[in-house]
Amino acid sequence: MRIPADSKRSPDLGPTGANPDRPAPLPARISNVEVAIFLRALLRHLRGHVIVLLDSGSIHKGPDVQTLEAQCPRLHLEWFPGYAPELNPDEWVWAHFKAQLANGHPDSLDDLMTSLCRITKNVNKRPDLIRSFITGSDLPSFLCS
Repeated sequence: MRIPADSKRSPDLGPTGANPDRPAPLPARISNVEVAIFLRALLRHLRGHVIVLLDSGSIHKGPDVQTLEAQCPRLHLEWFPGYAPELNPDEWVWAHFKAQLANGHPDSLDDLMTSLCRITKNVNKRPDLIRSFITGSDLPSFLCS
């Protein structure tokens, strides 16, 4: 199955819905509003200072995100360099998912979603695998411990 190249959905929002059986539907286009909503939810669920690593996409720097950062002193947004996939743990996540899907042949979007949910469940059960996505990147070691 092929996803149309002109698809308006953003593929680069890393975290998915909390329930892999029913991922939260994404709007046709992710904007800084949805990023700010996600960051607020993160702040509600985590204590202390929260450090978030982001690429320099415009959705990460919009007015809602800037306002939230200014209002929440425990939220720290840090930026990846312009093009540095070797520093981004998401690259390891995508590589893992692609490898898991490599020999599959979904007949429909529903089949693809079923496969992705299965892979997500399996990853969630493997903290060692999740940690390897982070330690496999070239992030400084103090961020990986």
